Amino acid sequence: RDSSVTGVQTCALPISAPRLPSHGFSRIPLWLVVLVLGACGLVASTWSTFSHTWDEPEHLAAGLQLVDTGHYDYDIQHPPIARVVMAVGPYLAGARSQGLPPPDGKPEGIEILYGEGHYDLFLTLARAGTLPFLALLLVVTYALARVWLHPLQAVVAVAMLATTPTVLGHAGLATLDVAAAATCLLALYALRQWLQQGWWWQAVAMGLAVGLALGTKMSSIPYGGIAGAVVIACHLLD
Repeated sequence: RDSSVTGVQTCALPISAPRLPSHGFSRIPLWLVVLVLGACGLVASTWSTFSHTWDEPEHLAAGLQLVDTGHYDYDIQHPPIARVVMAVGPYLAGARSQGLPPPDGKPEGIEILYGEGHYDLFLTLARAGTLPFLALLLVVTYALARVWLHPLQAVVAVAMLATTPTVLGHAGLATLDVAAAATCLLALYALRQWLQQGWWWQAVAMGLAVGLALGTKMSSIPYGGIAGAVVIACHLLD
């Protein structure tokens, strides 16, 4: 256009923010799927290699008793949610509660594993019940990292977690550690989302997530409580 002041012909160009090169960032959710499947595959490859640990029979016994009979008498210091998930596979394969006297569930679990001649099958199916919690742990790690980090950095965080030997080792057992970590992290993510946006349905989701964590392992009370206080403090100071 012609400027009325200078008489110099100028051209108005649109101004836009510089765009970062994508470098395949749009495909990062696919890489997240690859990482989750890869971690689960590594864990599954160990099921037939290692025999049961000292506490796996007790977890199996408690979960299978609840699934099979509706009672929960073995080692009741731990809540039943993760144990039930671990017991579903063996139950569908034919494992049944043996009815040995509580409260010690180890003899009951040993009888379940050895008594019917399906040791490898029942132990493998019980351990497979931990895989959903491993997948949940990795996905929530990505979601929580995305709150503060670039998508690529969030995937790196997941990759570091998915290649940590102690995490993969515990994920290969029919125990409560990975389940507790996953559900606690989910509760923290739900808390952060509710604090940030404040929708009523996010409060409901947070309550369900906290209940899931409490129903998985009682140690979620101190661990989740301390971590939740940190999340609330960070929100108030932000």
